Amino acid sequence: MNIQVIRNIEGRETRSRKINSRTGKIDWVLSEKEVGYLVTGVSKRDDARKEVLAKAPESEDALPLKSIRFEGFSGDEAMEFSVIYGALETTSGGNSDDEEEEPTVSFDCSGGTTHIVRSLNQRKLKSEPNPGGMIGWNGKLGAEAEYSGVDVVSATMRETYTSRMKLSRLTTAYKRMLANLTGKVNSGVFKGWKPGEVLFLGASFSGSVSGSELITVTYNFAIQQNEENVPIFDGVRVNKKGWEYLWTISRTVADPETKANRVEIQNAFVDQVYAQADFGQLKL
Repeated sequence: MNIQVIRNIEGRETRSRKINSRTGKIDWVLSEKEVGYLVTGVSKRDDARKEVLAKAPESEDALPLKSIRFEGFSGDEAMEFSVIYGALETTSGGNSDDEEEEPTVSFDCSGGTTHIVRSLNQRKLKSEPNPGGMIGWNGKLGAEAEYSGVDVVSATMRETYTSRMKLSRLTTAYKRMLANLTGKVNSGVFKGWKPGEVLFLGASFSGSVSGSELITVTYNFAIQQNEENVPIFDGVRVNKKGWEYLWTISRTVADPETKANRVEIQNAFVDQVYAQADFGQLKL
C-alpha cells in the first residue's frame, strides 16, 4: 500500500491576551494552534510520525512547530496525529534570547530650587532708588553693584526608562552611541515632550556575559519645560527652550535729575548650551 499523509482538519486554537504597554490597547494574539493529519499505508507508529514531520510545515501563522501528538488508530494501517504550533520553551531559566520586553517607565516630579535675581512683579514703597526688578541689590553702582537674589521652588522632573534586551545588542558601537547622546537634548518630540525639553543623562546596565538571559538597561532623563513669553524688561518678552540659558546685562546709573541710583537692564540673551540629537536612536 502506498503511504499517504493527508492534512485532515485544523483543531484547537488558543489566543492569549496581550496589553500594549505604550498604548494600553488589548489584543488577542494567536499563541497555539493544532493541525490534524491522517497517515495511511504505515504499520509502525514511529514511521508514521516521521512521515507527518516530513509533510508538516515548519511554521503556521508565524508560530513554529512545537510538538506532535499521536491521537490513535483509525482503521487498518491508518493513524491520526495532531501537530501543535506555538512558542518554544526555553531551558535557560529566564526569557528566551529572542524575546525582548517592552520598556517600562518611572517618573518623578519633586520640588527643587532655582536661584533667581529678577522679580516677576516688584512693588516699591518709594520711587527711588529703583532696582529695576533686580532682587537684593545693594544699592551701589558699577563694579560694586551686587544682587543677592533668592531661591524659589521649581519643578525638578526625572524620567527613567528600563528595557530588557539581548546581550548581543549591547555592542561597543551601541555604547559609543550612548556616550554620544549623553548630555544632548531631544531634537524632535520624544515620549510626548517637545523638542528641547529632554536632557539625556546616560544609561547603565549589568548582567552575565554568558547564557541567554536578557540584560536590564536603564536610561535616565531630566525634563525641563519650554517657556513662552518670559517677561524681561520694559514689556520685552522672550521664548526659550527648556535647556537653553537665559541671561541679561544690566547697569547701575545715577538718575540725572534726582541723583538716585537705579538699575537698568540693557539686553537679554538666550543661549543654546546643549547640542541636539535624535533620541530615536535609543529605540525606546
